[in-house]
Amino acid sequence: MPNYLSPLPPFVGCCAVISAMSKVTKMTKMTKVTKARTAKGGVAADDVRPAPTPRLGGRSARVIEHVSQAVLEELRVHGMHALSVPRIAERAQVHSSSIYRRWPTAVQLVAFVAARQAEQLLPVPDTGSLAGDLRAMLVDLRRFLEGPDSAAFVAVAFASGDSAELHALTRLYWLKRVALREAMFGRARVRGELDAQTDAEELIERAIGPLYMRRFISHRPIDDAFIERVVQGVLPERMPGSAGA
Repeated sequence: MPNYLSPLPPFVGCCAVISAMSKVTKMTKMTKVTKARTAKGGVAADDVRPAPTPRLGGRSARVIEHVSQAVLEELRVHGMHALSVPRIAERAQVHSSSIYRRWPTAVQLVAFVAARQAEQLLPVPDTGSLAGDLRAMLVDLRRFLEGPDSAAFVAVAFASGDSAELHALTRLYWLKRVALREAMFGRARVRGELDAQTDAEELIERAIGPLYMRRFISHRPIDDAFIERVVQGVLPERMPGSAGA
């Protein structure tokens, strides 16, 4: 057998072996204690538990919530053109650097908050039919449009001017909203309510456009009867729930 300790002085080699044997002994004792405690608790002795998953939320979630609320307040008071990140930071009680680290520009910050608000206030419905889903979607949209923040977000879209960045982010926001609704249209296709050639983006435009028109242009009421007429107007003909079926 090769002598692996030959390069070391005899005393050092003995100390190394004794130290290694001591560590092995301690590890063996710790393993026995752990297995005994685990078995005592009613869990298999050889069960290996994964490392605990870090808790979601915490300070980062609180910062996002505070900043989001501060952005909404800033938009209500000053609008997009006069929006100030330092004022937002002051409202949220965070440093401006914390905001810029997550959102390098004010446009990206507002786009993030808009998407976050939409996800919270405009969930994707699943009622079992396309007519029911469209109806629920428009009822949620009515609630959002009649809320305190809708005008501010719509103003952001119209305030883009010649800003290529804001145009791009507005378009990205819209495409994300359409993509989220794709699950709704996918279920409708499986049920035979839509064919594969239906343009989901155009269908959404035809459904929500009249509500934006009434809220911001004509200022006429968005009642249930109006929503029902819109739903019937966008449903494909000869499908369940449509007026022409």
